[in-house]
Formats: sequence, structure tokens, C-alpha cells
Amino acid sequence: MKKNTVKIKISRLKEGVISLSLDEGYTSAYTSKEYKKHIDNYIRCYNMLLDTTPNSIVFDKPCYAYVTYYSLTDLFSKSRGLYKMNDNDMRDYAVLADKARRATFDTPTIHMTLGNIFEEKDNEGNIKEPYKRFARFMDSSIWNFYAPIIIKDESIKDGSNPDRYDFSYFIDAIHAIINNSFFETLKGLTNLYELNVTKEYTDINERIFMQSKLMEISGHGKNVSPFLFHSEQKVKEETEKKKELKRRSGIKTLKDEILSYKWRILLVDDHAEIPMRKGEDSSTVAKLDIIEKGLTELFGAGTVTREIANSTAKIYIEYVSNIKEAETVLKSKKYEIILLDYLLDQRQEGSGREYGYELLKEIYDKENGIKSDNSTDFDYKKGPDNRFYFMFISAFTTAVSERLLAEGWARSEEYWYIGEGACPINTPYLFQYRLLHIMEKRMKEMGLNKLLGINHTDFESSYIKTDIIDVIFAPNDTNVRQSANRHFNNVLSILYNYKNLLVDTHNASNPFDSPESTLATDFVMNNAYIGGFLEHLTQLVYLTAFGTVRQWPEMWEEYQFIKSIVGKIDSVEEYIFNLKNNNI
Repeated sequence: MKKNTVKIKISRLKEGVISLSLDEGYTSAYTSKEYKKHIDNYIRCYNMLLDTTPNSIVFDKPCYAYVTYYSLTDLFSKSRGLYKMNDNDMRDYAVLADKARRATFDTPTIHMTLGNIFEEKDNEGNIKEPYKRFARFMDSSIWNFYAPIIIKDESIKDGSNPDRYDFSYFIDAIHAIINNSFFETLKGLTNLYELNVTKEYTDINERIFMQSKLMEISGHGKNVSPFLFHSEQKVKEETEKKKELKRRSGIKTLKDEILSYKWRILLVDDHAEIPMRKGEDSSTVAKLDIIEKGLTELFGAGTVTREIANSTAKIYIEYVSNIKEAETVLKSKKYEIILLDYLLDQRQEGSGREYGYELLKEIYDKENGIKSDNSTDFDYKKGPDNRFYFMFISAFTTAVSERLLAEGWARSEEYWYIGEGACPINTPYLFQYRLLHIMEKRMKEMGLNKLLGINHTDFESSYIKTDIIDVIFAPNDTNVRQSANRHFNNVLSILYNYKNLLVDTHNASNPFDSPESTLATDFVMNNAYIGGFLEHLTQLVYLTAFGTVRQWPEMWEEYQFIKSIVGKIDSVEEYIFNLKNNNI
């Protein structure tokens, strides 16, 4: 592959205007004239836009990025292309930038092609195989950004005219790099690229990329990739679509539904509030700063707090730094979600480091009656619906999966659900997407209709009553008595689950400080009618399934209550009339 990488300096001019320039010292030594010309022309056009710094960030020193430009030959040459390389060539191309970057691990890379190869499709409309297997590495973390050169106006032939290009991808990459290079907290600015945890992340992922191609001994080498990568850009787009998707009412979105409840999240991380390390020194940023920023970006300003007395916020993040502290708070409070780091600090007693999965082992052993020399008297409170919801937030996601496999733990058990995790520092948009998913699943699992096999793609509490009626007394079901008989035990279970939710509720003036579930409490308060509805429904289903002809007046009385809430149910009304008139 040709020398195709330049280094650019990102500076701030007056009034916050961003200015890009080539780092000539690097570029003259490592970049061919052909590629330097292409990239230099493009950033000159960008400078004409007078783009301004994101979030009004003020910085008086520059930050840097590599820009790597790939021609089609670079990507698809049969002998030397990125996606057609021989096994012996893999190591040469794995880093996708210059050797100097591997030596410093402090500078992100913007990858560029002419046109968006992520959108390249075959004749059947499927993403072409090379892109699907490899290309997304170029956009998989804060270290790698994909910014295709998009020709916006083909009629403009002058390559030095900025109106020719759509700079949206490139602007997003530049803004993200500025945000990451000058991450602001109350304690000051931190360059995330200098943190140990981000350098470790890019190191391990470049190693994984090196091994993401099999030898072509058989068809597997051509068609199977042992490691796949996500695109932060694509995940961000999916997250925005998901959270703004209208619910069945056509009014609320998933975001609205989530924010109609209060959530208490527990963060278990030794750097929750202690600044993370950069080399042997401390930075000014802690893990909680990163997570709070991510959730605020996801749900809006003022929705997230770490202050327990905040009565207006919807999401409260409480934090502990080790397993012992986690056990202490789990004995006294129920949490909707637990964010769990993989590697914790030194053990308080004994030698070595603590691992987040040791908390899972305590729970697993207790739930399965396993006693060991290390067992503790850990009497905990599970979350609403009598179940823990965990999400790992480690940079080492493969280590988490391997540990679960080694221990023989399923992600979904009666007493826990372990969601797919993501690192909020290195993969912020994947973290947001997976947290949104686990919050949606938490609401669905708390819903009362799951026992009847109702599994809508969305969840709105206002539809619980109609969902249940539609299943038990389906409009096309001609045998009402048989249907009621078939569903009676499930209706009893729904009523039992609802009463369990009542146990989870509180009437505390400060919900975040209550020992019970904030989510369950808001669910019950928002759906106060459900208790009476379920009591009468259970009685109606029982009488329909097992009642005698003489009990039709009781059935009619129960039906009138249900009808006042959900409207007329033709099949039930006809059945009661037939009983009354001795037509059955």
C-alpha cells in the first residue's frame, strides 16, 4: 500500500472557528505527494466553511489526528489491497495508519474513501461482504472515525470549491476528536486519548483486527470472519431512531416512556469518582463523568443526577468502588440496573485485584445453594420483578463473554439478566444503544402481559388492559369458555405479579433514597386502575371458565366493570346472554 497518511493539526482561531493544517514534519516523511495533494485540498475546502468548535469548547493549544485516504486500489488490489491481502500481509495493514501511531498511541485516525463504502451493496441489495467483515473497524471507537468524501454536487467540477462536497461525516469526526481531546469536567480538561484505559483499548482491538482473517484452507477463510466490528456512526443513527420511535399511541416515544419513570442505577467501579490514570499520573476525569455525559446526551439536560436529593431528575446514579460496598447497598436498596466494571481495585483484604464477576458469583452461589470457603452472608434485594439487571461497562468486552462462558453462567436466569455491555469511554454510542435496549427490556419485563405471550415491539402501560383482553377473549375465538379455561392460570399469575410489584413500591418523599424500586412505584402510580381491573378480570375469567348457568348475574356484574374500562367485548356479552336464555 502507498504512503497514504497525513497528520493534521486542529487549532482554534478567534470566535471559535476551527482551522486545520498539515503537520509538515510528519507528512513530508510519511506521505506520498499524490495523497498529500488529495487530503490537503480537502481540508482547505473544509477551512472555507468557518466551522466552529462543538459545545463552545475553548482550547488554546492544538490537538492532532491522522487522516488516512484509501483509493480503490488500496482497498481491493488482488495482491496488496486491504480486503484481498495474503495472510502474510495482514500485520502490515492491521493498524490502518503509520507505525508512528502504534508507538505513541495518543492520536486518533480519520479514515477516508471516495464515496461511502459502508453503503456499497450488491445486486440483491445486501452490503458487500468485504465491507461487512472488515471495514467497520475504521469507525469502531473514539480512535477510528470513518469520514467518506461525498460529492454533493456533481455539476461542480472544481475540486477546490467547498460547495462540491458534503462535509457532514468529516465535521462529525473533527468535533468528536475535539470533544475527546478536551473533555471538560468541574476539575478541568482531560485528553481522553492520554488515558491508560483508552490506550489499552486501541491496543487490544488492533490485535483483534490482526486476527480477523482466517487462512483460506477451505471455504471458511473466504466467508467467515472470527471477529466483527461495529460502526459507532451506524449505532448512533440506530439509537436516535430507536429512542424517537413512536409508541402505539402515536404520541409517546420510547424516550418519553422511559422518562415517565424514575430510575435508580448502581455503578460498581473503582474509578467511579476517582480520576482515571494517564501513565503514572491522575487525570481530571472519572468514569461517572463519562457516563453522566453519555446519559445526558441520550435523554436530555437535567434528566440525570448523582445527587440523591434531586427531585426533578429522572435517572439517579449511585456508585460504589468495590464488591464489599456493592453488597452493602444491595442489602438495603433495589436498583433498576447495575453497571458493573470488569476489573476493580486491589482487594481490601488479601492480595490481588477484584473482578466485577465476583459479585455475580456471590449471587449465583446463593441462588443455587452452593457453599464454598469464600461464601459470604450476602442477603440482597433484587430489582423490580425480583430480578437483577446487569450491564458490564468494561473496555474488555471479550473478557466478559469468555468469563461467563468459563463459569457456565447464562445471561438470562430467573434471578438475573446480563445485557450486552459496552465501554462508555471508548465506544460511547454503543454504550448508549445497549443501555437504551436494557432499559426498554426492563420495562417490558415488568409489564403484566408477558405471561400471555404478548410481545409487542414497543411497550406502553396504557395498552396493558386491551392487550390482555385481546388475548383472553380474542374476537375470532368462538369458544369463549374454553379460551377462559385455557388462560385462567396465566391471569392468576398476572394478578400475583402485580401484587409483587405493590411490595416493591414506596411512599417516600425522596424516591431515590427509598429502599424499594422507583420504577415499580411509578409504574403502579401511573396505572392506578390496574389493581381493580385485574381483580375483576380474574373473577370474570373464572366464572366464564368454571361458572354455572345460575351464576350469569355475577358474570354480568363483573363484565360491566371490565366493559367500563376497555369497552364492549362482543364474545363475552353474547356468551352471558346465551347463559341467561338457557341457549348453552
